[in-house]
Amino acid sequence: MRLLAFIFIVILSGCTSTGGFTDKDKPKEDVYSDSTLGSIKANQDIYREQQRHKGRF
Repeated sequence: MRLLAFIFIVILSGCTSTGGFTDKDKPKEDVYSDSTLGSIKANQDIYREQQRHKGRF
C-alpha cells in the first residue's frame, strides 16, 4: 500500500508545474515567414504603407 501511495505521489509531482518556463512565455514562430505566403504578406504590408503615405484624393 505504501508503494502505491509513493508511486502516486511521484506521478502527481511529475505532472505539476514548477512555475518555470512554459509555452505561453515564448512567442510563436511564424512558420510561413520564409515561404511564398510570407513574402505575399510582406508585400501587402508594404503596399498598405505606401497607400497610407500616398493619401486619398
